[in-house]
Amino acid sequence: KFPEIANRVYINAQKWDCSDGIKRVNAKGECVGIASPKPIFPVVRYKDIHTGKESIKMAWGPKLTECATVSRGILASGNKVVALADNGAPVTSNTARYLVDFISDVIEENDNKIPMVFSTSTFGWNEYDGKCEFVPYSDKLQFTSGSGIEDDTLLKALTPKGNLGKWMDTVTKHRNSNPLVRIFLAASLTSCLVGRLHLSPFFVYIWGQSGAGKSVLLSLAASVWGSPNTEDGYIKTANSTLNALAEHLSTLNHFPGCIDECQTRKDTRIGDGADDFIMQLAQGIGRSRLNSDGSQRKTGVWRSVSFLNGENSIISNETGEGTRNRVIDIHCPNVILDSSDCASIMRCISNNYGVVGQAFVSTIASQDMQQLAEVIGVYADQLQAEHGVTGKHATIAASLLCADDLACATFPEWDKCRLTADDLLPYLMTTGDLNKANEAYTQARAIIAENINNFVDVYGTLPTGRMWGAFNRCECNEPEIVTDVYVITSVLRRELKKAGYVLGTFVDTWMDRGYIEAFTEDGKRTYQKMKHLAHNQKFRCVHFRNYDTEH
Repeated sequence: KFPEIANRVYINAQKWDCSDGIKRVNAKGECVGIASPKPIFPVVRYKDIHTGKESIKMAWGPKLTECATVSRGILASGNKVVALADNGAPVTSNTARYLVDFISDVIEENDNKIPMVFSTSTFGWNEYDGKCEFVPYSDKLQFTSGSGIEDDTLLKALTPKGNLGKWMDTVTKHRNSNPLVRIFLAASLTSCLVGRLHLSPFFVYIWGQSGAGKSVLLSLAASVWGSPNTEDGYIKTANSTLNALAEHLSTLNHFPGCIDECQTRKDTRIGDGADDFIMQLAQGIGRSRLNSDGSQRKTGVWRSVSFLNGENSIISNETGEGTRNRVIDIHCPNVILDSSDCASIMRCISNNYGVVGQAFVSTIASQDMQQLAEVIGVYADQLQAEHGVTGKHATIAASLLCADDLACATFPEWDKCRLTADDLLPYLMTTGDLNKANEAYTQARAIIAENINNFVDVYGTLPTGRMWGAFNRCECNEPEIVTDVYVITSVLRRELKKAGYVLGTFVDTWMDRGYIEAFTEDGKRTYQKMKHLAHNQKFRCVHFRNYDTEH
């Protein structure tokens, strides 16, 4: 017989005999098929608040102690339901079609008796019933993946474990004495504010010699929210596909992403596409893809802070400003935490994790988001006015300072040593860095002016020297004014490099300031486009607007 939960629901005795397993019977009570040799029963229905799709928690065994959550579509197909056998469910290809009929009958005839729980396939903040619920801490929303047979590995990794006091006793002394620990903990806590305050996702990247304690620092940031043990699935290695990392971040949603050992990826090495790696993940939105039936697959979205570590920098003179703006680049030439400290921290956080984030969310839930946004604005203005920090880095730093304020209010042990602007300034971009963009622009104009005879003019006059591009003149002024210049990208890159500048470093600033035209290609902003020059030849060119160079 079924356990107590099954006794509460109606089972049509004219169709099913549940006295010994589950059997399909005819009008005479004769067995015509076996659905299962053991009890198996739908015990909970989950309905995703975003998609409306349903999942069912199936339980089996003498006391229904074994279970798995399965999408409703799998339970409606005899060919698919056999996949439950991998989880130990009593189903075979011979019993599958009867089991599908039994599950369907039980659900349909007990719509009001099987508990309905609303669910979501993303962690962090979820709008539900007019309020923001934070999953997995919410008692109103349950996390389910919403597809296939549920894998609860990540849910277990993000479920708080252990004791807050033990975590604090071990970590606080390192936080209060080490600025980098303060930065990492503040950034980890900031992650749950990014979405609520409509901030842009950003990265904290730490690099340096092996054995400096970088991985332990990343694990410490992870332990604020979940398991720092790599086998538990929260921390990912960088040696994963970009799509896999994007899927992981979209599921985490507002939880920080933790990506270990960036040196294992070719595209995070200098000159090998680090910009693409950072920009694709920092956009906070995955690639649009189609299902096998041609329908649009749900595009993953995340608003969070991500941590990276490695042995080499991913920032160089060739790095675009868009990437620089999204990365707090921290070089640690010396040991951050010695081996005994690392061992002590890992022993503690391996069994005590997620409790800090849970306590912090309780503080956040009672805050006025508008007031927090104003606090961040004040901090950002101060950083810009007093220290010349650039706008985007000022906002990032301000959000860390705000999160640390809230953390000190939540954990009084931290109030003795707050995160300060001085802790952050060594890793922030300043206007001095951006002034190089103006210097490079002035140099580019000088190069063009000195070599104007290498350009085709608006009348099609061929250059006397080598082909560098084309320009337009304003015909109504004397002397004639060069108004627009198209420079072949490879030529501009080559000539600027001779002068000590790297083109890719400055193009974002040039586009922002209107020095050059911004184009759109494949949905992305770019600084170059194809242009016809002489003899019907096409080249990728950079368009300098309103050039106003007298010639």
